[in-house]
Amino acid sequence: MIRDTHGHVWNLGRADRVPLIVDCSGRGGTANANSKPSDRTVYVATNTEPHDCIIVGAGAAGLTAARALQAQGKRVLVLDKGRGVGGRMATRRIGEYRFDHGAQVLFGLPLELRFLLSDDPDRAVVRPCVSAPHQSEPGASSGLFAGVNGMSAIAKTLAEELAIETSVRITSIGWRDDCWHFASESGAAYTARTTILTPPVPQILRLMEHSGIELQSPVESDLRQVQYEPCLALLVTVDPQACRLDQTFVHPDGGCVKLLVDNHAKGVSAQPGAVTLHASAAYSEAMFEAPEEEIARQMLHDVGSYIDTSQATWQLHRWRYSQAVSRLSESYVALEQPGPLLFAGDGFGWGRIEGAVWSGRQAAEHLLTHVL
Repeated sequence: MIRDTHGHVWNLGRADRVPLIVDCSGRGGTANANSKPSDRTVYVATNTEPHDCIIVGAGAAGLTAARALQAQGKRVLVLDKGRGVGGRMATRRIGEYRFDHGAQVLFGLPLELRFLLSDDPDRAVVRPCVSAPHQSEPGASSGLFAGVNGMSAIAKTLAEELAIETSVRITSIGWRDDCWHFASESGAAYTARTTILTPPVPQILRLMEHSGIELQSPVESDLRQVQYEPCLALLVTVDPQACRLDQTFVHPDGGCVKLLVDNHAKGVSAQPGAVTLHASAAYSEAMFEAPEEEIARQMLHDVGSYIDTSQATWQLHRWRYSQAVSRLSESYVALEQPGPLLFAGDGFGWGRIEGAVWSGRQAAEHLLTHVL
């Protein structure tokens, strides 16, 4: 079940090292008037029955953690600032065309996702995508996999039967009366005995700072070492005859585009002519705030040998945190004081979607073993 802030309800059909557990007791752990400047507002939850766990972020880590906790009978709520679930497992429809514009494949299939495979094509959510040598991760089956109807189908399936509220932007959290209290931008408030935060690490750190929660050294310094690459994604629609891609995935030599994806050949778009372009990290960093037209003009110019862009239409999406390129080796971080607070996601362990799944599962196992 997914409910947004407008009241709409939708029913949607290995890092081997042990986690880092730290004690963040002391001032800054509670949400009181002295912990931050007076412009910070603390809301009181209207629902007086706290959840066992509130998970912020409905990406791979958050959804996996929620499923693991709920399977053990825990009362879990997932909050996400976006309009839908999945994070970078993102599929967009533009007219008759469909595009995967975030993560393109799974590099192996973690145990937690193998139920998505099926010999029945009407039930399969993922399918083998490309038979090519690659580095598999611990606990993952070999091969590359993609969502049958786009990568967002994976997230929507993981979200089934979960309590999820979208379009909720959490602005601060605080510990009091043996519960975490969450304040949102809209004024809605929530409470839970435990919490798992799965947004990109820089966003977690900003939330901690705004909430007046001080992280002890070396935890904060370690977290600040987690670095992400941005990515500019251009969703291009061309006449099928103008598309000269001979492979599903093409990596151009030179230029600002690092990847072209034929969404029709990939099985995402029934209509041919839907091409996703991903810019290089260097170009994305340099041009992230540039006007859309300038970005599109350069990216289309650089792929002219692959697609005729003279009649192309396009949309641009800016991924500020497309993938973690510098990560903590621990699969998650757990804070014991002032209350149970865990950080998880693709910034921990081996990264990517598969690593985020593992991170979320391990964070949930920590709560089940030590707290709940």
